[in-house]
Formats: sequence, structure tokens, C-alpha cells
Amino acid sequence: MDKKTFIQFLIISAVFIIGWEFISRHFELVPVPPEKDDTVVSEETVDDTDEPDKIRELAEEEIIEKPPGENEKEEEPDIEAEEGLQLANSMISTEWTSRGAGLQKVKLLNYKAPYFEEDEETGEPQRPVLTLLSPIQEGTCSDVIESVSFINITSEGRISPQTIPMADQIYKIEEHASNRLVFTTTVEDKLGIRKTVEFSPDAYHYTSFLEFQNLTDRDIEFEFQLRTAAGIEREMLGSRYLSSVVALQENSKFDFDLIDPGKIDTDNRLNESTNIAWTGMISQYFIAMAWPESREWIRAVESEKIDESNIRQGKGRWDELRGEDTGRTELARKAENNPNATTKINSRRISLASRTSESFTYDFVSAPIDSEILDSYKPGLAFELTTGRMPAFTRILTLGTISFLSPLMVRILGFFYSIIPNYGVAILLLTLLIRGALHPLTRSSQISMHKMKKLQPQIQELTRKHGEDRQRMAQEQWKLYSKYGVHPMKGCFPMLLQMPVFIALFTTLRTSVQLRQASFIPGWINDLSQPDTIWEMPFSLPIMGNNLNLLPFIMVFAWMMNQKLTPTPADPKAQQQQKIMKWLPVLFAFMFYNFASGLLLYITTSSFIGALEHWHIRKKADSVELTPVNEEKKKKKQEAKSTKQKKGKNAEHKKSWIERLAEGEELKKKNSRQIRNKDKDKNKNKKI
Repeated sequence: MDKKTFIQFLIISAVFIIGWEFISRHFELVPVPPEKDDTVVSEETVDDTDEPDKIRELAEEEIIEKPPGENEKEEEPDIEAEEGLQLANSMISTEWTSRGAGLQKVKLLNYKAPYFEEDEETGEPQRPVLTLLSPIQEGTCSDVIESVSFINITSEGRISPQTIPMADQIYKIEEHASNRLVFTTTVEDKLGIRKTVEFSPDAYHYTSFLEFQNLTDRDIEFEFQLRTAAGIEREMLGSRYLSSVVALQENSKFDFDLIDPGKIDTDNRLNESTNIAWTGMISQYFIAMAWPESREWIRAVESEKIDESNIRQGKGRWDELRGEDTGRTELARKAENNPNATTKINSRRISLASRTSESFTYDFVSAPIDSEILDSYKPGLAFELTTGRMPAFTRILTLGTISFLSPLMVRILGFFYSIIPNYGVAILLLTLLIRGALHPLTRSSQISMHKMKKLQPQIQELTRKHGEDRQRMAQEQWKLYSKYGVHPMKGCFPMLLQMPVFIALFTTLRTSVQLRQASFIPGWINDLSQPDTIWEMPFSLPIMGNNLNLLPFIMVFAWMMNQKLTPTPADPKAQQQQKIMKWLPVLFAFMFYNFASGLLLYITTSSFIGALEHWHIRKKADSVELTPVNEEKKKKKQEAKSTKQKKGKNAEHKKSWIERLAEGEELKKKNSRQIRNKDKDKNKNKKI
């Protein structure tokens, strides 16, 4: 490589690396941990009693503070909350506490956790059942009425809201059955609250009924704030595939407002849309959401950041944070500042006449993002979620095909998996299917490139004749291309067609829960949704970290082999660009280094098949003659005519078995007629 080419390569490399770093951090294509934040939030500084934004329409009016001592009650002795109250069905298991009538844990019984624990009986490491929801900060439970705000009118006619924190309120347990749990409490002797939780069999949700009763002899007005999923389990310690989600319903489709927990302080954390349907938290493969039966009682949804104090203290699954001697620890330290989040539903203002009540119902769904499961709540919801959280530029790159290509990929993978129950094999078969479908176009483009190369002497002659007249040169050049049926851009068509497929497959593999923890080759690729780490190094390297992955290097080898077999362009500028492109696989190896092994398996297999295609096409393309299109058409017509004539002659000399059978039948009939005629003649002679 000459000096100029090398400098061009360095410039392109720098642009790629800087651009990829920008895309990775701002659009979350790969899990990049944020910069370490030295600010430590202690449990004592966490305040769960922040007042919600209650009355937006009265923001400019003067609010009178409650006078000291008014409505104060004598302190009651602390009552211990009942913990670990269990409700379950065949799909999910939950634990509840009477403090706030809160949901402590949700386990998905058909899915395993993304980490290992030592088995108490065998001592062997194994994955426990997935705990999707648990208190990330102590006392921060899900599905809790966080506060109630009474709308009081003073004697001067001014509004004075009175907010009562409810998250730590101890509820009375009225009923606890196998599929039903009832909590009750009162607020300021004014408002009675009854929360009923009911489980349905074989469902990924339970139903909550909130009943508010006016206990006074006068009308009251109030609002309440409902905390939904308080955080959600991460797939990896440094994973960024997590966000709060607010679903806005437009006719029969959803539009999603998603906020990364780390950006809640800067983004619009309050959504006051009038068409909010449900809200919750979403991770890479799972979702936890509160879905009201009627959206009429939702005034707004607020997203709130939760600092993961359990991570900071090295509790639970994050025990490795206490170590000091591995490269993973450094990554963990950077990732420990990744916050989680919750969403809170702010209700509309509710008016209750004396001794009356009003109820609100919602389903609390904790489920995988799987079309077979989520489509029971709303048809197409899983794919809407998959494509709805993609950056806009990704949807543009797919040329608007992602909405049907991604579901198609899942169905094809599922079909191949039903034949051979191994998703790695299913990916290989899908690759063969895609390359086979694109083979005619690939063959046409390769032959076109070979013809372009053979046209180079004539192009040089045109350059010598019309080199100064660029317009005339371009016209003559296009005439030459048209004469021989070639096109300079023909070689790009297969790549352009593969781009939407690649992005759709990237999205499918990134978010398809079917591939989560799915093994291809045990001992090497144990999880198609994770990198194929074969060794954890005792030190950490930039980009690579401390994991040694094998597939990226095999991918680079396949790409280089593919490029070596690609025809050399006739244009000197294109040749120079091809020299630079030969070094790009090395850059892509670093860019894709920590991608899911399932995606790299597709790219690697596709490259090997492409190299085999190029080798096969190249053998035939070398013998292709440079013939004008008209003459080539005439030649093909003559060949077809000649073939037809040969078939006709052969048909005269050699009859088919059907024709021979027909002739035999005809001969039998003829002989039969002759015999009958002879018999008739004999009978006549006898009569005579």
C-alpha cells in the first residue's frame, strides 16, 4: 500500500471509530457503560415522599401552606409490616408486603436469571428463576399508591392541596387466599382505600382493583399517584437496554415515549398527553407495566430515576463488585452508576360525594417481549415494542421495511427451529435462505463487473478521444455501457438489498427472547444473545475489555477471503477504494467485538457463502464473451431455435413411450378388426 492510500485508510478509520462511538453512546446500539460518577448517594438521602405535580391548571395561583399543628395527629406506635405474602400461578410468582400494599418481587417461572448461583444441594453453579422485579432500593416496592392529595378550599376561596405520603403506610390484610389478596387502610379518617389483587390462571399478569370511599359527611376532592414498576432486572451489569416507557394510543396503534434512566434529569420526565394507555419499565427482553382498564383517569405519567444502591453496596447478584483483582471489576465500577427508574401515574381529580366510592382497575403485566404472549393483550404489541424503540435513522436505513421484516425473521427462525431445535442451526439455515434468494442478483452484478473490466480498453480509447469534453465523454461512455448491457452501480445492488435484512436481523437477534440463553455449540457458543467468550483475561483492554471472543476474528477472516475473491474494478479510482476497503474488516472486528454471537454467526456464515459464490461465479465469468446486447439477444434466439429444431428432428427419429404405447393400441385394434372381418367371411361362406 502506498503512502497516500495508507493516509486515506487512517482518515476513514478515524471517522468510523468516532462515528461509531457517537452512535453507540447516543442511540444505544451496543451496551456501552457510562462514565464513572464519583457522587455517592446514601440510603439516608433517598426521599420517597417527593410531592407529585398535582394541579397543573392552578400552577399560577397562590397556594396557602397548612398552618403548623393543623390536622396533626398523635404519633402512633410503629406497627410491623407483614412481608413475603405470596400469590402465584403457573407463569409468575409474586411476594407482597402490607407496607404500602406493595409488590416486593415478581418471578417469571419459565425463565432463568442472567447470572449463576451455587446450588445448595450439588454445589454446582446454576441459573435461578428470573426475578424480574425486586426492591432496587430498600423499601422501594412496585405497584404502590405513593401519595394522596386532598384538594382543600379555604374560607377565602383559595385552594390548599394537602399531600399525604402513602408508600410507608401499613395496610390491614382483609383476605389472603391462593389467588386473591385484599388490603385496606384509611387516610386522615377521610378516605378509605381498598386494594384487591386477583390472579388468573396461566397469565403473565394480575388484576388490581383500587376502591376509594368517602368516609365523611361532606364532599371531598383528591388525586393520587400510583408507582408502577420500580425498576427492572438488567440482563448485564453494564447493559443500557433499559428505559421507562409510556404508551400513547393512536387509533389501534401505539406510539412510545421512552427515556433512558440516565437522561431523566435532562429529558421531559413528565408526560401529560391525553392518550396515555399504559406505562412501565422495559429491558432488553422483558417488560413490566401497569395497564389501566380505562385511560380516562390518567392525567399524566412521571418518570423518576432510582439510584441502584444495592449495586453500590455489592449486594445480591453484584457480589463481584467487592473484588479488586479482575478486569471485570473495573467495568463493574463504571457500570455501577447506571441508574434504574420507575414511572408514576398521576390521576385526574376525583370528586366523591359523602359516603360514596369510586373504583379503578388495571392489569399489572410482567412478561417477556414475545409475540405469542403480548399479542394476547394487544395484537402486534411485541413487534410494535421492538420497532418502536429503534432510533429513527435505523428505520430509515431499512427503507421502511423493518415493520414486516423483523416479524418475518422471527417466524422463519421459529420455523427452522421447529425442524431442528437449535437456534444456531436456524440462523445458519436463514443465512442460506437469504443468500440463495439474492444469488441471481449477485451473479448478475459479478458478471457485470467482469464485463466492465473487459470494456476498459474501449473506455481508455474514449478518454483519449473526448477526454477534454466531459459531457461528450459521459454520453459516449453510457452508450458503451448500454450497448453491452452493463452498469457501474450494478455491483452495489446486492449490498443495498442486504442492508435492510441485516438491520432487521440485528434488531431481531438483539431483542428476541427466544435466543436468550439459547446454546449453539456447548462449550463455545452457550448463549446466542451474548458474545462467544472463550476466556476471561486477568486484565482489561480498550474496547475488548477482559473477554476474549473468537467469532469476531473468524468474521474478519471470512470478510478478507470474500474481498480477495471479489473482482477487481476496472476504474483506477475504484481500485484505490477497494484497497482501502480491504482494511475495513479489521475496524468492524472491533466495532462488532461485543455484539451477540448470533448476529456474528449470521455475518460470518454469510461472508463464507459469499466467498464461495464469488469463486464459483468467477470461474464462469472468465469465459464470458463481451457481446453487444442486440447480438447477444439474437444469439440466444438462434440457440433457442436451434434447440427446438433439434428436438423436432429427434422427435421424428425417436418416439416417446406414450406415442409408442398409442401406436401399439392402434395396432391391436386394427388386428382385432381384421380377425372379426375374417370370422364374418367364414360365416357367410358356411350359409351359402
